[in-house]
Amino acid sequence: MVKFLVDRPVAVLMTFVALLAIGFVSYTYLPVSLMPDVPVPEITVHYSYPHSSARELENSVTTPLRRQLMQVGHLDDIRSETRDGTGVLHLRFQYGINTHYAFIEVNEKIDAAMYSLPRDMDRPRVLKASATDIPVFFLNVSLRSSENEADFMELSNFVSAVIRNRIEQLPEVAMADMSGTTEPRLMIEPDPARMQSLGLTTADLERALNNQNQSSGSLWVREGALRYNIRLTSALRTAEDVGNVTIRSGSRIIPLKEIADVRMEPQPKQGMFVSNGQPAVALAVIKQSEARMSDMTKNLQALIAHFERDYPDLRFEIAQDQTALLDFSIGNLRQNLTWGILLMCIILFLFQNEWRSPLLVSVSIPVSVVLCLIFFYLMGISFNIISLSGLIMAVGMMVDNSIITTDNIWQYRQRGFSLRDSCISGVNEVIIPLLSSALTTICLFVPLIFLSGIAGALFFDQAMGIAIGLGTSLLVAITLLPVLYRMLFRKNPQAGLDKKREPIAVRIINRCYHAGMKFSFRRPAVLAGIALVFLISVFFMFQKLDITRLPELTQKDCMLYMDWNEQIHPDENNARITRLLDAVTVKAEQENRFVGQQQFLINQGADMGFSEAQIYLSYSNSDDLSRSQEEISEFLHQYYPHVAFRMYPPATLFDRIFESRNAPLVAALSPLRKSVGFTPEEINALVGEIDDALGTPHAHAVAFREHLRVEVDHERLLLYNVNHNTLIQELKTACHENNIGLLRSYQQFVPLVIGGEQQKVSDMIDRLKIRNGNGVDIPLRTLVRLHREYDLKTISAGKDGEYLPVNFNISDREYLPVAEKSTEVVNRHPEAEVRFFGGIFENRQMMRELILVLMVSILMMYFILAAEFESLVQPLILLIELPIDIGAALFILWITGHTLNLMSAIGIIVMCGIIINDSILKIDSYNRMRREGKTLDDAIHITGSRRLKAIVLTSLTTILAVLPLLFTHDMGAELQQPFAWAIIGGMTVGTLVSLLLIPLLYRGIYKLKGEI
Repeated sequence: MVKFLVDRPVAVLMTFVALLAIGFVSYTYLPVSLMPDVPVPEITVHYSYPHSSARELENSVTTPLRRQLMQVGHLDDIRSETRDGTGVLHLRFQYGINTHYAFIEVNEKIDAAMYSLPRDMDRPRVLKASATDIPVFFLNVSLRSSENEADFMELSNFVSAVIRNRIEQLPEVAMADMSGTTEPRLMIEPDPARMQSLGLTTADLERALNNQNQSSGSLWVREGALRYNIRLTSALRTAEDVGNVTIRSGSRIIPLKEIADVRMEPQPKQGMFVSNGQPAVALAVIKQSEARMSDMTKNLQALIAHFERDYPDLRFEIAQDQTALLDFSIGNLRQNLTWGILLMCIILFLFQNEWRSPLLVSVSIPVSVVLCLIFFYLMGISFNIISLSGLIMAVGMMVDNSIITTDNIWQYRQRGFSLRDSCISGVNEVIIPLLSSALTTICLFVPLIFLSGIAGALFFDQAMGIAIGLGTSLLVAITLLPVLYRMLFRKNPQAGLDKKREPIAVRIINRCYHAGMKFSFRRPAVLAGIALVFLISVFFMFQKLDITRLPELTQKDCMLYMDWNEQIHPDENNARITRLLDAVTVKAEQENRFVGQQQFLINQGADMGFSEAQIYLSYSNSDDLSRSQEEISEFLHQYYPHVAFRMYPPATLFDRIFESRNAPLVAALSPLRKSVGFTPEEINALVGEIDDALGTPHAHAVAFREHLRVEVDHERLLLYNVNHNTLIQELKTACHENNIGLLRSYQQFVPLVIGGEQQKVSDMIDRLKIRNGNGVDIPLRTLVRLHREYDLKTISAGKDGEYLPVNFNISDREYLPVAEKSTEVVNRHPEAEVRFFGGIFENRQMMRELILVLMVSILMMYFILAAEFESLVQPLILLIELPIDIGAALFILWITGHTLNLMSAIGIIVMCGIIINDSILKIDSYNRMRREGKTLDDAIHITGSRRLKAIVLTSLTTILAVLPLLFTHDMGAELQQPFAWAIIGGMTVGTLVSLLLIPLLYRGIYKLKGEI
């Protein structure tokens, strides 16, 4: 085949020009995203039952739903969180199931459970988790000057009706989820004195409003040849209409506005959104899954600029911009790819005594990369952090094939072969070893896709990127390179053959190599001892290194979650946050507060309560963030010791796909008395004892909520002839909760509310009077009793029932002492038991799977090598090298302060695949020379000298390909830094092993067999 191609250079060149053109066209169609489009096997069920306590909701709704949904097929885990009035169930499925079918089955189970749920409860909402649910960014809209509530209510209406609709009209936008708006309500506040003088009650007002705010449908009337639709309506549409509602008092007809204050006002705040201290409306912009991020960014920026010109009184601010993260990360990975190629080219020119061979190798890299784009397009792989990192890995291997091919052609030319014969024979000789090397490398990566869960699906892009890169580079090396080599050297066939002009770098390496070979052959025990140290170090390093899922990333922003653990109003919640941020000396560049309940439609987590808040803080650098976090923690511990808070990175698409949903370690404390459960006193005592045992007092504040329970005395109701419904109605009116209908405005429905004067609960019970059936006013305090009670704010439960989660943010090595001390404390309480789960166990499972995958990969490599060498012993010589190189990689990870995580594990696998290729070529050469009649020692020395430059070059170019990753600090580079360190450490030691230890082992085995 090579002979055929070398004799037809024009056909080969035209074919590759056509392929390059197709590759560039494919690039324009490749989607660009932060992460691969990986389905998330999660479904959440949200439900609400207003005015119910968390305990009532848990017993009447959550438990029946959880029991019904536990029957869903392929369910991996189910957890619930129940609060006052609301609850959420998280269903986690085994990866690989069809979430569309799971969604249908979940809905069927909910339909079956509806018969056991309260009749007046709305059907639960079911949401499929999706990686695209993470907002691309938040667009905050606020007024530049006015802080009037009426103006902000008008702004809310404008953003909902105009701004959101304009954004959602863009084809790349799926939806603009909204929160922070203020909705209107029509408040009717009666004058008690006038009402009493006219003998009217709240029930009279309700009756009059309901009678005059009706829509009775329509009638069809025929009039000759015509037919008309007559609509019967008396619906109220404006506040003026409500004021003109008439009420009969005796013989008098009185308009409502004469006995009550009728006004439009904002609804009571359940929560708010504050941007940099200013009330604002937050729009979470969510991308269509198939849309290109670049197109959406360009169109949205143009639209926002248009808004700023048309509405100068409004302020538009972008926060938590995922597009900036994408552009920065992808841009830096591309830059690292460019720098890696440039550094490799410099090294190639330093090791050659002419310019043609380095130029050929340098050309082969971009040609291979462009050809990769065709396969990316055909396989539906997008440009993202994972696929690009796979391409960077492949670049280090792409150059190996080209270096080995050109170096082998040069070897034949040096032995006196003609240029044409050198190109043909040199390439033909290395085709089988190169193919074997590519297959063994692919054997290391392809099994990664069999990792369970999202990890395996995520690294499909990386494994395919490496496999495609290796395949295209092999194709270029055996088809295009020999053709170009002959064309470049045709005018000067003797170029590069003069040993007197050999580069200084090559001469130095030759001297060092020969000195090393002499030392290793004279003192083999020393070399064997060093190798044994690295072998043993593998086990020690595994014990030393922390196991995490992902590398620790440098953050310049964070989310601060707080639960004040008090029944405070959202206004007080916001005021406390203001005091907190004013006390912090390091000011944030951007600060957004989600205070209390939010209005977002897509929310995979539990809804926040009035006393909770999430604050987004963005700083100029990570040091400012660290100092700010310390000051925030000190302030809260000093002034609000009961607050429960935590700081964590903002949710990104990467976190949504890849991060664990649990804390590193969760101690689930369960009551053995299932019917009674824990009391607040027992919970505080138990958690306090655990904190004291661990030496971290007050580290785990449990969130409780205080509620007022009004107990009605039914005997007195009968005694005083008071109607129960009248009492409830008056209580609702006093609390501004007496919603009697809707004002059907032209653009929206506005609640109609009858309310009284706002007052404290104790004053309300002391002052409020209820009119009985005899027309006598009875004081409310004689009819009810007031109690204050405490209970858990959130009730958590799983497959095994209710539990109290205690989260520990610890490393893998700290797990045993923490678990043992916690268990020891719980065992002293006969009413409690504890079980543990969390990210630590997930990470361990992941590492076990990675080790299993590596073992399977090595076994497959052994099969391939045994088939190539027709020997069962020679593959073992190669495989002995792997644990030595792994020990070196683990050692450098420990020295540089990195953990054993997915990225460093992938780096170790990459290193094993690359470094073993050099040894494959060496052993193949040993065997070929011995078949030609060379002695064992001659074959070792001749092959060592011939392959020396190629081995050193492939190692250096691979190291230089990943070296730029160590000098940049964006998300994409930081994810890859453990991977880069693993490759650098393993390749450095692995090169020495390939040059010195492999020949020694080969010689030793065949000496023992008596072969010389």
